Amino acid sequence: MNDKELIVCVNSLIQNYKSNRVKLTDNHVEQRDFYLFLMFWYLHEINENTVCGDQLNSESYDKFYDCLVSVKSKCSAAHSLYQAVDAVMLKLAHFYRDALPEFVKESNKGFTEVFSGKSSDSFDVDTSMALYQRLLHRLQSMNPIDHFTIDESEYQEIPQDFIELISRLDTANERSTKTAYFPYETVGEQCVYFAKRNPDYHLRIECMLTSPHLMRMLALADANSVELTFSNSLSPSTSIKANRFDFAYTLLQPQSVNEKIKVEGEKEKKYIPIQGHFNPKRLNPESVPARYKEYGYLQHTLWTLNKHGVAYMVMGKGLLFRDIEAQAREILVKTNAIDSIIQLPPNLMSFCPLPLIMIILKKTKPTTDILYIDATEGFTVDASRNRFSGFEKIVDIFTRRQIISGVSVEVSPEEIKANKYSLNPQNYLVGQGNIKESIDQLNTEQQQLAELLRKKRSSIDNLFKQLSKKG
Repeated sequence: MNDKELIVCVNSLIQNYKSNRVKLTDNHVEQRDFYLFLMFWYLHEINENTVCGDQLNSESYDKFYDCLVSVKSKCSAAHSLYQAVDAVMLKLAHFYRDALPEFVKESNKGFTEVFSGKSSDSFDVDTSMALYQRLLHRLQSMNPIDHFTIDESEYQEIPQDFIELISRLDTANERSTKTAYFPYETVGEQCVYFAKRNPDYHLRIECMLTSPHLMRMLALADANSVELTFSNSLSPSTSIKANRFDFAYTLLQPQSVNEKIKVEGEKEKKYIPIQGHFNPKRLNPESVPARYKEYGYLQHTLWTLNKHGVAYMVMGKGLLFRDIEAQAREILVKTNAIDSIIQLPPNLMSFCPLPLIMIILKKTKPTTDILYIDATEGFTVDASRNRFSGFEKIVDIFTRRQIISGVSVEVSPEEIKANKYSLNPQNYLVGQGNIKESIDQLNTEQQQLAELLRKKRSSIDNLFKQLSKKG
């Protein structure tokens, strides 16, 4: 399905949900969640009918429950489908038993009507995930006062560009155990994209949002082994073991924060370090500012990698040169942990036009140099964001460690030390005749930020107009 077809389907599904007058529970949130589960099941059945069998039997509460038990019996406890089904079974006891069969029947009838005429080929994994994500977004956006219209054309999600690039960069790594760690997932889109490409990996995911939706998305991707914890990977105590993972990835969107914090009874300090008693082999708290935690994630993730492990960390570029993080950069340089730093194109996410970089960490490296790659021109403009398009060139430079004037360069730790441990690409690529902070680029970024602000103001104005009508 194309984007317009997705919007039409999601709008129809919302109307289907609103027209279902069966009261399943007094909790509207739980009723919406159960509708999402039925939608997930419908999509999963289309893609995995050999596993799921017939549509959920809704003749009675007991038969419905028995169908769920049957599905669980065909999966291991670590499988994403087992966990997705198990989570909804725990809630069934709170539903009205007599109402459940009718609610399921009406929902399934609506799904059939919405997707009438569409072949099973229309529901590949990407389409199924997009449908579920957008329906979730719309249902969660429902106002308690009234279900005012949300502009589905403004739906935003983190794109697959990052995982696509990482998957290509990582093809040279032959692994036997295949374990992947995601230390910071917000809505979970990135680990789902990875699972779709690597369903046989064991996934350890740390997430700050307690939601059943991530497991359903992983089930749509057919993830075979998932360990999902709703926890903070930068907690002083952690259940993660050292030297465990083959692969790690996280995306930390850049934020604008004040470096200086006033402390009561003291003069203004330059910064306050992250608080807590950490294992010194895992994280040095004095090197991690409380308001800029990127190096906390870098140090923690490096500690979790096995001796052949690789971590791909996508972040804002401020951590490469901020004065308050010089000690953290020195630690990574002296331990020879940084393999490569890749400058990514701007505006890869429509809601975050700020430039990003990818830091690649390795436990063991064949060289002490750091490879810098400029990928800022590898994109095509598409609607509200840029799409990464320089995969082949970047992968070739990375795997062969090619030095190309104006594009890539290897930098020694001695040179980085001479620059007071600044990792700013400008310090090393400018000499190659590659000055990217040009007036044209700054003007482009300014225009992108202005357009983003305009859209946000417009959305806020529309929201107030809707609320004033209800008043």
